[in-house]
Amino acid sequence: MNKWEVSRRDLLKQLGVGAACLPLLHAGLSRAAGGTGKHLFIIAATEGYRQSNWLPPVGALGATLPKTCTDLAPLKDYLIFLPNMKNPAFTGCDRCGHGAYGTVYYGLAPRAGTGEYAEPNGPTVDQVVANKLGKPSLNMGTQTDLPPSNGGPGHNHCFWRGAQQPLNPELDPLVTYGHLFTGATKPPATGGGSTGPDPAVARMMAQKKSILDYVGASLTKFAKRLGSDDRSIIEGHTRGIRDLEMQIQNVPVGGPPPSSSGPPPMLDTKASANYPKIFQAQLDIMLAAQSAGATQVTTLQLADATGDAVNFAFVPGIPAKSPNNYKTPYRNWHDLGHNPMRGTSDDKQIVDQWWMSRLAEFLTKLKNTPEPGGGTMLDASVVLWGNHMHEGADHGSQQIPWLLAGKGGGYLKTGICAPSAGKTTTSALADICAAMGVTTTPFGAPMGLGS
Repeated sequence: MNKWEVSRRDLLKQLGVGAACLPLLHAGLSRAAGGTGKHLFIIAATEGYRQSNWLPPVGALGATLPKTCTDLAPLKDYLIFLPNMKNPAFTGCDRCGHGAYGTVYYGLAPRAGTGEYAEPNGPTVDQVVANKLGKPSLNMGTQTDLPPSNGGPGHNHCFWRGAQQPLNPELDPLVTYGHLFTGATKPPATGGGSTGPDPAVARMMAQKKSILDYVGASLTKFAKRLGSDDRSIIEGHTRGIRDLEMQIQNVPVGGPPPSSSGPPPMLDTKASANYPKIFQAQLDIMLAAQSAGATQVTTLQLADATGDAVNFAFVPGIPAKSPNNYKTPYRNWHDLGHNPMRGTSDDKQIVDQWWMSRLAEFLTKLKNTPEPGGGTMLDASVVLWGNHMHEGADHGSQQIPWLLAGKGGGYLKTGICAPSAGKTTTSALADICAAMGVTTTPFGAPMGLGS
């Protein structure tokens, strides 16, 4: 163990804070423990895309991308589109894509679940990677517990520790924040509903306090002992923590104004209008936790297998009420899949584009986050924006569209739409493992996405 590791541990012990309060530098604990120094992010979407507006031609990506992906164009050199892959983990009908949700990141022969929703017989790719790297993953979701629900673990869980062991995503950013950044002993839930935030953390946040109010001076003093590159990493990390805290401390949309007689309420994780704020807070937690070295694998579920609970009225151009009233009175993911057009407006394409714009923002943050030893977090990352369905209108379960981003530490050959039609999601999972430095996996031979 070198001096940096000793000083890092001593500082955290003195401050009494969580491991994610300090970024991992050159000789961080993950590398000392044999980690790869790489990052895996998986964001699980649903209901596919309007393919004609999302999918570029096979080959090198041009200066412009299809309409839905316009905001990703400046990042094209970091992208790999993977269209029309076969999904051997789902043995149901080709037009039963909802049932593929629970197994799409497993890739192997499934086991029967509830109704059409099959389940894995082993760990999903996130757990395969986390187990090999020797660090637990961080698993989160955005309002996946809201009604309506079709029931069954395979309907609202797509990441699994093993057979009959779904990973329950933590849905409250404040709970995860407390666990990672304050040293709170109440961890995120692993099997049931949210455990709720630690009371001390909730009080601190309700008073508009920051964990940095307690440790900031010590971190600043500590940073002065470091070189300029390392100082910039700590400074960027602390800015990210403050941005995250401001989101969590926000007054819920449509809620009462702050009272002069008491603290404002925290972000209401059950209010549908708060969906984009919760989603953004979860993304920022993923980035902060990985930049600090608290984990190397993070997952985020954007919805369950149908997305009925997501009211897209927060997207500009999408009405508060659905003309179809399909499953719910508002424009949800499922409704958009079955009924993409509203008169002359392609509402599904509009929502697809909103999501790709959010992805572009996240990738830009990764690109602007320096890595210990040089390069950026995007250079060192594998980001999978996944889906379990071709297009909501056809429910295609055997034309899976994925989008990879990041260089994977130099492994991935990016800037292309890969000739992946007819190839398997399993081979793509093998490539993701290889990019993360995990060479022994259950997924077989890679597709050949490496440089």
